Amino acid sequence: MKGKLLCMAVLLTALWAAAAWAEPAPFGLELRKTTLKEVKRRFDLKFVGKDAKYGWSFYDVKKWDVEKLGFDGLRGIKLDFDRDGKLIAVLCLFVKPKAKELFGMLKEKYRLVYKEGNPDEPIGFGALFDGGNKVRIVLKKSAKPYSTLLYICQEYSRMLRKSVAEDRAAQRKREKDLL
Repeated sequence: MKGKLLCMAVLLTALWAAAAWAEPAPFGLELRKTTLKEVKRRFDLKFVGKDAKYGWSFYDVKKWDVEKLGFDGLRGIKLDFDRDGKLIAVLCLFVKPKAKELFGMLKEKYRLVYKEGNPDEPIGFGALFDGGNKVRIVLKKSAKPYSTLLYICQEYSRMLRKSVAEDRAAQRKREKDLL
């Protein structure tokens, strides 16, 4: 009897640990595990571009596949892959009024790290959630026509910020040299 209880306790602990370490999987797409090949089998994609320096590739899910998901208010999905073809970011575009509802759903599922503004306001709302296992989830409602929901790996986020800073510095240098 004690052996069965111990076995059951170990099994439950293992299942809990696996769930705790699982990556967020928006629309069934698990970050750092789902490959470009797998996504192409599921969605019709439009190639947007490739980063020459880091080898990242960027795709949009075509509108009819976004609509087939049946997620109310979802208007677009953008996907980023690393040089090995692993999914590292998912950006979702939603109609603005959906931000309040999304905030409530995310708050139930993930740990809220930071919140700025009120989701009822037309602009100026943002929230950061810890998706576990070095994944961040960012919900924003700004002056843009859509609310954005971003699932991103922390290491990609750091590299992306670094790349943007380098590009800005190079642009400033070019402009300065023109003066």
